[in-house]
Amino acid sequence: MLLTISVTVIAAIMLVAVVVLIQVALQVRRTAREAEKFLETARTQIAPLAHDFTVISGEVKSILQSIDRQVENVEEGVANVKNAVMRLRAFQLEVQQRIEEPILQFVALVGAVNHGVRTFLQILRR
Repeated sequence: MLLTISVTVIAAIMLVAVVVLIQVALQVRRTAREAEKFLETARTQIAPLAHDFTVISGEVKSILQSIDRQVENVEEGVANVKNAVMRLRAFQLEVQQRIEEPILQFVALVGAVNHGVRTFLQILRR
């Protein structure tokens, strides 16, 4: 009797195991079909995406080259402005040296003449 129960239990366990294995196999099959569909969809979309990526990367490259050229132009402009400021400063110093001294002498002369005229008028009034 013990042998019959053991055989029955083993047969039941095997039956449950076969049912579970069938369900697992069916789920694996469904998953494989879904994976196949996904891979097919991905394969059809990879080519346009790769083309778009190539176009975008080309545009980015041209934009970066344009920015590089613009940066060079800005650097040249900044250097030109710096040189112009330096020349303007030198011109200012030169004008100041050439004009300031004669103007100061002229003002001193006018002041001296004014002082002399006042003094002369004061002397005449007395």
